[in-house]
Amino acid sequence: MAKSYLKKLPGKLKDLTNKRFGRLVVIRYLGKRMWECVCDCGVTKPVFASNLKRGAPSCGCYRREWIGNRRRIHGFFGARVYHIWDAMIQRCRNPKFRFYYNYGGRGIYVCQEWLRFTGFLAWVMLSFPDGNVPEHLSLDRYPDNDGPYSPDNCRWATRKEQGNNTRANRLWTYQGKTQSITQWAREYGKKPSKVSQRINSGWSIHKALTTP
Repeated sequence: MAKSYLKKLPGKLKDLTNKRFGRLVVIRYLGKRMWECVCDCGVTKPVFASNLKRGAPSCGCYRREWIGNRRRIHGFFGARVYHIWDAMIQRCRNPKFRFYYNYGGRGIYVCQEWLRFTGFLAWVMLSFPDGNVPEHLSLDRYPDNDGPYSPDNCRWATRKEQGNNTRANRLWTYQGKTQSITQWAREYGKKPSKVSQRINSGWSIHKALTTP
């Protein structure tokens, strides 16, 4: 009687009854390669065999606990300052990020101290003791826009200040002459936006101006 469920098992499907997978213990086979499992927290739920074998740790309580722990550690999980830090990490360390080529792809990196959110937060609190960054300010690499994200090369800046610190608005010296990208573009008969785009993609000033 207790083994009657085994008749439902496909011939090549291994019996997982009473097997443990993380916090889940298999109770019985439900059909269509799905098993009923009970979690250590008491919740019962159906789980595909493939998910069990990939290492499903729990019914979902593990993730909830993880998020809760993150919140308890620094209290800023989900806050604006946390999103600023996460965006910085993605730009410099995630090759799949949309604009990675313009950051990590051209050598911009995050200093060791800021790889952990708590390290970044300590620097933020020097300016904003409560950790709440005003909405009109954002993180800006300054004075070296080609340099890393680090305490000695970053500031909080308005959108206008950041715009004035872009690679395109800086003065560029080429063939002994120094002027802005707009001036260089006009001199070489090119659109400033096109030259700026090339510069921001990592091109040298020579290549940006001389490539058809």
